[in-house]
Amino acid sequence: MAFSVADNFDDGYEDGWCAGYQDEEACGEFTICPIAPIAPIPGINQSSNSYMYGYVEGFKDWFRQGSRDCNN
Repeated sequence: MAFSVADNFDDGYEDGWCAGYQDEEACGEFTICPIAPIAPIPGINQSSNSYMYGYVEGFKDWFRQGSRDCNN
């Protein structure tokens, strides 16, 4: 099994933030993603090596914070 370079929480967080921003119903899939905020520290029982957990948290944070940045 091959692993990608993006295999930790921080990378997943950035990608999740960008995916939220580029959602068709948000800012649009062809927009350029702004720089994501610094990823939070994973909580107890949450792995800092989990790309998927970081991705989900980044997407949720974008929805809570970044969605107001779209002009749609």
